[in-house]
Amino acid sequence: MLERHSLGVDLITASDRRWFEEHPGRQFRIRRMAPAEIGSALAVSGKLKPVPAGAARFTLVRKLGPTCRMRIFIYGPAHKSGQETGEAVAAALWDQHVDRNAAVLQRQFAIAAIVSDHDAGDEAFEGGAA
Repeated sequence: MLERHSLGVDLITASDRRWFEEHPGRQFRIRRMAPAEIGSALAVSGKLKPVPAGAARFTLVRKLGPTCRMRIFIYGPAHKSGQETGEAVAAALWDQHVDRNAAVLQRQFAIAAIVSDHDAGDEAFEGGAA
């Protein structure tokens, strides 16, 4: 089942990459959770919590580096698309989620460290003699 949704997840994460390229001042994005993300989350966990009344599933994306993003899944108002959410609100939602979930914070730090090491390695290579 996970394999069946992988192409759709690849497409939606590529769309996130393009969105951040088009919005270089942004570090956060909120959008409706894509069907492929729902399917892959279901394949990994075996079940999903029911959506509360009046809510919908959203993806909150944080740009950790030029080529690295992290996603978390949250609930939001069903009458919203996510596109209307500004940077400050999205950042506050991220912080609120991370404060309640230490594993997400640990994952964020681990990914940021890998990105930082990778970027530092690239700079050293580009600046050194070949």
